[in-house]
Formats: sequence, structure tokens, C-alpha cells
Amino acid sequence: MSEDGDFPHVSVIIPTYNRPSLVGRAIKSVLSQSYQDFELIVVDGSSDDETKEVVMDFGDRRIRYVSETGKRGLSNARNMGIRSSMGDYIALLDDDDEWLPCKLEMQVDLLDRLPEEYGVVYSGYRTERDGNIVGEYYPAERGDVYARMLKGSILSVPTIIISRSCFEVVGYFDEELPSCEDWDMWIRLAKEYKFEYVPEILAVYHIHGDQMTFDQSRFIVGVEGVLKKHHEDFSRNRKSLAEQYRYLGVLYYLTGDRAEGTRFMFRSMKLNPIQNGIVHVLAALITPNIYKEKMRVALTGDQNAKLRQNLNA
Repeated sequence: MSEDGDFPHVSVIIPTYNRPSLVGRAIKSVLSQSYQDFELIVVDGSSDDETKEVVMDFGDRRIRYVSETGKRGLSNARNMGIRSSMGDYIALLDDDDEWLPCKLEMQVDLLDRLPEEYGVVYSGYRTERDGNIVGEYYPAERGDVYARMLKGSILSVPTIIISRSCFEVVGYFDEELPSCEDWDMWIRLAKEYKFEYVPEILAVYHIHGDQMTFDQSRFIVGVEGVLKKHHEDFSRNRKSLAEQYRYLGVLYYLTGDRAEGTRFMFRSMKLNPIQNGIVHVLAALITPNIYKEKMRVALTGDQNAKLRQNLNA
């Protein structure tokens, strides 16, 4: 607990649903932190398995189990956790990911020393599949990252720690977005606050079966929702909007909608003719099956971030 003995300095939020073995691993990684002044709030989307028992069996007084009722979903669960938290800082962790032991210590120490205009500290992370390292991602953007954030997310959820006061300014996660709700939040945060990072890998993003069945159609709705929500911001940055249109073009090709995919590709090139989008358009038109498979394979890594890296290479 904090120095006054009443409130923790950090509130850790883990949403979960029917993943008892995975959430157990995530919880262990939190309890194993070298920094111990935290509370851990597990928000369960009404699991019908032994999830509650797994959480409660840890027997740690810092763990609070909250059952999600009424409207459900990842954003709602995160918002429930944030609203019920007591910490000065909010740290997010998905139930299938984990932290390395010094994660909180390094980030809290840095955020404690930063001026108030800094609201976010993030870190590097690695992706793993079946215990094997697939990729490593190091942070490279600090300070005013707003313009860069419009091109796509520069961080992954388990790497971030946020000052609680930020949510009073930018609001909570958008529960109407079916996907990309994290990117939307990072854009809103970047518009109001500066970002800083710890230049080390402090989190592990696990790739498993659930992510192999990535729903491109659902993701398209999320991307289009973010573009609509931040329309004025994107309209002032033609290059960023062009990149998003190109990204949507790829996603539409992946769903088999070549007409819509081509339409977005050409909209992208109209905004920014000198970008390398012409390569994607030609590949999609001349060898559609090969192109579709190449983009599908790109999603077997760190989904959104991996695909964006392939697009912007």
C-alpha cells in the first residue's frame, strides 16, 4: 500500500473471460513484481468455468475479483476496473499476456519523476508463441507523439502505465467500438499528454489459437470507427489518413472484398501519390490470391502492429 497505508500507488486491471489457466499466469506475473505497492482488479465477464476459483485461490488481499454484469466487452471491463480502482496510476494487462518482474518498478519510478504534462509511460515487449520468441519491439517515440499515433498504435496494451488523472480529462475506453478501442484511447491521451518510455522489454505478448482466427470484418469496423471519431484530426494530416485508407484496403482484400479494397487503395494514393501504396495495389490486382495470403500471414504475428509494420515498410 501507499505511504499513508490507505491506498495503493498503482491499480492493475486485468479483464478476463473463460481463461482460467491464462489469467492465472497473468496474475502470477503481477504478484512477482519487484514493486509491490499495488492492487490487482480482475474483472470477469461472467465466466462459466473455474476462473473465479483460480483468482480467489491466490489468497492475496491485494486482489479484488469483480464480476461484470449488464453490458459486457473488453472496454466495459477495463472501464469497470478503472472506475473501481484507487491507485494513482493505472496499469493494464490482458489475461493472456504477462509482465517481466521489474516492469512496475521501472515504470513507476520514471512516471513519479516526470512533470505533469507526461501522462503515459510505456516500454518494449516481445511476442511469444508456444514459449518461442517470435519478435521483439522496442519503443522509439517520446514526448509529443500525437502525429505519430495517427499513423497507428506505437505501443501494446501490457506495456503501458497511465496517470489516473488522465481519464478525468480524456474519458474512458469507448464501449461502442468493436475493436481498435485501445488505439482510440492512445490517440486521445496523446492529444493531451506527452509520452515517455523505458527502453527495455518489460512485457510478453502471447500469440495463441484465439488470435489466429482474427476477425478482419470486425477490425474494419473498428478502424473506420476511429477514423470517423477523429475525422478532423485525420483530415489535417493527409499522409496519416492515406496510410489508414491503405490499411483498410488490405483488410478488405483479406475479407475477399476486392472492390472495396481497391477503392480504399486508390483513395490512399489520391491523398499521397508518392507513398508505396502502388505496390500494394498492383500486387492485389495482378496476383490477388498471393497478395491475400501474404497479408494473412502478416497477421499471424502481433496482429495489428505486425500488419502495420509490413504495410509501412
